[in-house]
Parts: sequence; structure tokens; C-alpha cells
Amino acid sequence: MSVESGAGQVNNRANRANVGFCPKCGAVSLPERTECPVCRAPSPSVAARSRSRNLTVLLSLILGGIGAHKFYLGMWGWGIVYIAALPFAGISVLVGIAEAAHFHAMPPEEFDLRYNKRKPGPFDW
Repeated sequence: MSVESGAGQVNNRANRANVGFCPKCGAVSLPERTECPVCRAPSPSVAARSRSRNLTVLLSLILGGIGAHKFYLGMWGWGIVYIAALPFAGISVLVGIAEAAHFHAMPPEEFDLRYNKRKPGPFDW
């Protein structure tokens, strides 16, 4: 076996690892897709996410100063920023209260699209 064919096999394995299959129809789908391109069934990773808008509002009101709502939504990067900002707790508490108002005013459909239909990254807005 040559070195080139070995490298090609590793790349093929990496590509196959990033490809998923629809549980309903078996079509090939990329993991960042929220639904199957063939039958439009939700992907299993998306279907499993169920974040509550009301709980997000409560977390940002009560524990917003330490970024609990960010960890809950999967934005752990911003959660760490909130923890690092603890010496300036007044500012992070005010930001948490402002975000609680933002989440409360957000329509449920938009909240669902942003936080349930896709997986947010660590530093997503």
C-alpha cells in the first residue's frame, strides 16, 4: 500500500464521518442540515433540541450575571465571557436583564428557529 492511497483512505473516512443518513428515508445528509434534503424530515440532532423560551428568560433574569442562559442555549463561549466578567458584575447583570427582555419579546417561532432548529455555536449572537 502506498502512502498516497493511505492518505486518500484517511480523507475518505473523515468525509464519511461528517456525513449522516436520514433515519426516515436513508438519504445522505450533512450534519449541519436541519432537515433531510429528500423527505424533509428533521435531522435527529435537531429534533432532540428543545430549549424553552420561558426558561431562558428566567435564567437570564435570575442568573444572567453569570451567563447561565448562554450555557443553557449552547453558547458556552459567551457563558465563559460572562463568568470572566464577574468582577464587573453590575454590567453583566444589566446585560442579563436586557437579554431577558429581548428573549421575552422574541416571537416563539423566531426563538425556535434560532435555538431549536439549529445548534448555535459558542459565540453566536
